[in-house]
Amino acid sequence: MERLTGCRVVLVDDKPEEAQPIIRSLGLKGVPVAYFKISSEKGDEPPKRPCPPGVRLAILDIELGLNLTGDKQRVGYLLQVLKQIIRQDNGPYMVVLWTKFTEDKKIFEADIFREPTLPNPVVTVILDKSKYGNDLAAISARLEEELSKVPSFRILQFWEESTFNAASEVTNRLTEIVDSKARDLSEWVKDWRAGLPQIIKEMALEEYGEGLTEPGPTLTAFYASLNPVHGDRLEALTSNPAKDLNDGAAEVLAAGESTDEKRAKINLMLHVSTEQLERPWAGNSYLLPDEKDGRPHLPNKNELIEEFVQAKKSEKEKWNQDKESVSKVCVPLLVDINPTCDYAQGKVRVLRLLAGVLVPKENRKLLKQPNEKKIGEFLWKLENLYLSKGLATAGIYDIYLSARLLYSLSLEEGRKLKPLVRLRTQATVALQAWFSAHAARVGLFLLRPPA
Repeated sequence: MERLTGCRVVLVDDKPEEAQPIIRSLGLKGVPVAYFKISSEKGDEPPKRPCPPGVRLAILDIELGLNLTGDKQRVGYLLQVLKQIIRQDNGPYMVVLWTKFTEDKKIFEADIFREPTLPNPVVTVILDKSKYGNDLAAISARLEEELSKVPSFRILQFWEESTFNAASEVTNRLTEIVDSKARDLSEWVKDWRAGLPQIIKEMALEEYGEGLTEPGPTLTAFYASLNPVHGDRLEALTSNPAKDLNDGAAEVLAAGESTDEKRAKINLMLHVSTEQLERPWAGNSYLLPDEKDGRPHLPNKNELIEEFVQAKKSEKEKWNQDKESVSKVCVPLLVDINPTCDYAQGKVRVLRLLAGVLVPKENRKLLKQPNEKKIGEFLWKLENLYLSKGLATAGIYDIYLSARLLYSLSLEEGRKLKPLVRLRTQATVALQAWFSAHAARVGLFLLRPPA
């Protein structure tokens, strides 16, 4: 049952007879509800495990049949219950409070904002049970009215739903391809159970190569092979959004500029991972080991800095100045450029590492830049990444690597190192393609007039 977890709507009420009509009405619209009966009766305690992240609507009864006196007490107990239902990393959601008192809403919003273990709701609506009751149409209209004020939330909701639907369509299509000429259900099930593993195996082998033998890499390869198929279905489902979303997009287009830090955090999501760093793998980025660790064939920090400093050695004073400035803030780095499929097939014998530095963005002016007046054609840069883990100072960094600084470590030595981060697939493939082109010196022989 673990693979069936997930809920978008939670309803907290002490009276099942009042909750049931709403649950049924939402169910008829294809919206599943997780209902929690919370009261003073034995067995009506909050759940032991909160819902997985992704709850987007919480319908909450303020009273819960406890006869608590005072608004602060009622809201305080509700928040204690909510902490056991909604996780801190749940993400954006809206709240419907069953109450007729506007003061309850003010207290709820003030208290939940001060509660660090609960996410903030983007919309809070109060509805009087005696007035709205189980009138789902009226409740929906009231929610739509409030949601129209936060169009970005609706835009993300549509994408989330489309993502799930796209995955479901891919799953359905794959199982349809498992052909069967069965004459009864038991024969069909037998064919289905035999045919689907064949498809999974062939897709995995095509993704990472024929040498796959281990279960873990095989499943990783299969899931990776589904990405373009899922992307295609998602593109189809999101290519024609509803009119209300287009109206909301007008507000998006009118929005001001974001900040450098927010852009850098999105770049981090796109291109860098801080998860699954337990093993050597393509894109793993290691801090340069200390020289005392006995690896004389690796560069030292001083050698790395000399590769990237922009000032000319002939300008001795500026050279030394810039070199010292970079030395104070840079972090030496080694990035593994082995093919992913070689790791998946267990063919890697040595870690092939490109050396470089991690530099705060405010110091980039001191470094050579890729393709700048043919000075830095041997350089590769991944810029504007917000990094914090494993670094003395959190902030926006650039990664600089040099094609001239290629080193290796045995696989045994590599297993002793702990990666700082791992470049995701797109960034790793871009780096590998760039290095291959640089090593091969791909180009066109052509005589040109002097510049």
